[in-house]
Amino acid sequence: MTVPGVQHVARLLEDAARTRTPLSPQAELPDLDLAEAYAVQRVLVGNRESLGDPRVGVKLGFTSTAKMRQMGVDDVIVGALTARMRVREGGRIDRSLLIHPRVEPEIAFRLSRDVDPADPRADLVSALDAVAPAVELIDSRFSGFAFDLPRVVA
Repeated sequence: MTVPGVQHVARLLEDAARTRTPLSPQAELPDLDLAEAYAVQRVLVGNRESLGDPRVGVKLGFTSTAKMRQMGVDDVIVGALTARMRVREGGRIDRSLLIHPRVEPEIAFRLSRDVDPADPRADLVSALDAVAPAVELIDSRFSGFAFDLPRVVA
């Protein structure tokens, strides 16, 4: 996919979120491979950062075998978390701003320093600073909560 194509998909996803109008995944978006989906994700996160919403963490998806089977995938996916995605304990979420809200229980790991997960010598355990229960609020941009792996990544 060309850079304009990646920008177009990112714009469609941003518009869906802004207007709270779900997209038909097959009708409105071109087919994406995983590399293109991550390119779209980089554009979306970059747009957030340019509006003063810095990255604060990383989100891993499909980390359990059961979830991978349920979703028909065979690999973990990675996404960026930004400051505005965080809701402190006791905070409120305006559900009218969401399309298809769902919640999932999660485990949050806080690291005391940056670690390169691609580095085979990286010691994640020594970098672990805290572990806490968390709740993930997911909001699909797609009608019927129907999507494939690249669309989840994007």
